[in-house]
Amino acid sequence: SDNTSSILSIKSHSSYKENIVIMPLTEDQANECQHVFSKFSNGGKIGPKELGNAVRAGGLNPSEADLELWKSEVKSGLDVDGFKKFMGSKFDETNDSTDEIIDSFRAFDSSGSGMISVVELKHILTSMGEKMTNKEVQVLLDECDVDDGKIDYANLAKMLYSKD
Repeated sequence: SDNTSSILSIKSHSSYKENIVIMPLTEDQANECQHVFSKFSNGGKIGPKELGNAVRAGGLNPSEADLELWKSEVKSGLDVDGFKKFMGSKFDETNDSTDEIIDSFRAFDSSGSGMISVVELKHILTSMGEKMTNKEVQVLLDECDVDDGKIDYANLAKMLYSKD
């Protein structure tokens, strides 16, 4: 719901500011961030203008609303270490998001099977929150393992937030 995304935005906005302990980047992620930083930085910094391309190249896919919030967090620009910390905090929030998505799907899973019907998933994705088009949903479904008209929503949530 729109209310949930507002709460998530507030949560994600405050957590970076409060310097909550975050999981360190893996060596691969750190190297990737270094590479992304050298490609997108301007004058030794990544600022609001470069942020969108940089975080997407680094494997994140923020909504436009989240990206606007993130831009306000980096007004003065991030050096390479700041960019790595920033990316680490966002990857951390993404892991939280996977659990939140699973919990959201669980609300539609009256039988507790861990599965959601393709029909119901299409309805949810095209009518709630940041609505997807039928074409976007079909692209997503093409990537899913459909079993007897149903999808394992834990796998779906992980797929939505995987780095690849």
